[in-house]
Amino acid sequence: MYGESGDDCYLTLLTDLFSDSQSDVCFRLYPTWSQVFATTNSVMSLLEKYDNEFYSHIERISRETVEMHVKNFVLDNMRKVTSSAI
Repeated sequence: MYGESGDDCYLTLLTDLFSDSQSDVCFRLYPTWSQVFATTNSVMSLLEKYDNEFYSHIERISRETVEMHVKNFVLDNMRKVTSSAI
């Protein structure tokens, strides 16, 4: 990693974190899928009850087809975030 730019170094560290099968750090940092889905259902129920217009918007846009490669999702989003911050 010596000599790498700051962004490249950061992305390398993130990749190492997610690819380290011996480390349980990422399991403590991120919720399980069942927790994510339960939270999503709870939030959507609240939106439907208290902000029906926004709920309808979320429902409508969730049906749009989005092309995404799961393996590149984290790196692609990190690149977008770092490029928009500059």
